[in-house]
Amino acid sequence: MDTLSRDAAELSIGLRLGLVPQAEIVAWADDAIARLKDPPLPVIDLALMSKAHSQDVLGKLSELSGGVPPIDVLPQALGRYTDRLRKCPEAGPVVAKGLWDIYVQSDYNVPSELRTIAYFDDDYWLALNETYGTERDVYARLLSFFERFEHV
Repeated sequence: MDTLSRDAAELSIGLRLGLVPQAEIVAWADDAIARLKDPPLPVIDLALMSKAHSQDVLGKLSELSGGVPPIDVLPQALGRYTDRLRKCPEAGPVVAKGLWDIYVQSDYNVPSELRTIAYFDDDYWLALNETYGTERDVYARLLSFFERFEHV
């Protein structure tokens, strides 16, 4: 997978997890256009999508990444966005929901080292409803999970 495709796949995960704003993806596409002699059409499209629906942006990123399943680049993306989660604990519930969505999209078939992504959304729900645990505890476990991939 070339750098552009890998970056697109990781940015897609970042957007789904709420850790990458759409404006950053547009800026990334602008930079790619300036850097590349003949940028692919999806990169040009992304540069024009500042007000587009996030699902449309995800579609273009998927096209650009060659349709690589998110689970295949999830470890690298988790490592890439660990510091963002560390600086933004309040993003935890959105991140957990995004991880659950990736788990479902993968038909619940993920490598054992990633299986934990299936539990964070429920853990936040239980904590928010004061049934079990606290948001702080769930965030600590989520961050610890991300940190396992920080140097992948």
